[in-house]
Amino acid sequence: MRNHKPRRQPLFWAALVFSLGLWTGVRAWRPPSWWVIAVVASVFAASWFLRKRAWLAKALSLGMWFLLGAFLIQIRGQPQDDPRMSSLADGREVTLTAHVIREGYARTAGPQQIRESIDVETEGIASQGESWPVRAGVRLSIYERTEPVERRTSSPGLDAADGASGTGESPVPTLALPALSYGTRLRILAKLHPARNYRNPGAFDYEGYLRDNGISVLGSAESKDVERLPGFSGSRIQLWRNRVHASIIAKIHQLYPASQASLMDAMVLGEESFLRNATRTEYQRSGTYHVLVVSGMNLSILAFAIFWTLRQFRVDPAVAAIATVVV
Repeated sequence: MRNHKPRRQPLFWAALVFSLGLWTGVRAWRPPSWWVIAVVASVFAASWFLRKRAWLAKALSLGMWFLLGAFLIQIRGQPQDDPRMSSLADGREVTLTAHVIREGYARTAGPQQIRESIDVETEGIASQGESWPVRAGVRLSIYERTEPVERRTSSPGLDAADGASGTGESPVPTLALPALSYGTRLRILAKLHPARNYRNPGAFDYEGYLRDNGISVLGSAESKDVERLPGFSGSRIQLWRNRVHASIIAKIHQLYPASQASLMDAMVLGEESFLRNATRTEYQRSGTYHVLVVSGMNLSILAFAIFWTLRQFRVDPAVAAIATVVV
């Protein structure tokens, strides 16, 4: 009989240790330089013992993944609570020099008005003749008033015929806001205000949600007060990711009518830009709102990871499938 050696799963153990590092990084803060030094030391030590003591080299390699996970979770984007930002978030007009870090999609916000919500990271801020450099996240709503039009068209890349459904879910009129893609540098005359939570027991922690996404304050501006600046600021990888995201949304709007496309956006990608408030309310009242806010694509990845992990432990496929569905 043929001898079967047990299969080794180095990627599984690396992913497990990396996840443990992420968990530790959230709960045990250390200066980022400490984690960098530890990661570099682990790499050199693992290389040194690779031929002499293979088991020790493997252990050090796993330790490197643990340290890397802790390092990455602690350098993730967080808002910088500059006291001057808080003092200026009182509704006065300020001039922001910033770049886009989250793209938005223009949509109708009322009679003869369209709106686009984007996230920007400030490079500098000016008010009352004083200016200073500051890096902080701002969630910005940009408005534009338009003349009545008989025929509505969609955003670039979306199906123009979808606008004829009359459901209010068509993206924008012909005079749409200009596309503000990731990395675009802007000069914006805006009004800032802080985020507020509803004080009802058990209400959604909107302030905490924005803080976890790197947003310090909210703001609003008219499209005529938004000026493009030369240059690009950001990650090319993130730019590519946003292009893929926009391409998927464009394809969804080509395949489905507007009323269905907005639901597909939310269910598959977690993109809620085209959802009507009435639709949100209906799902909230029915207790199924999680279907819209949880990305189906992310859920599919999670299901695959659970099923794959169970199969590595020789769990029967039918049992693994049932366990995946239950989880």
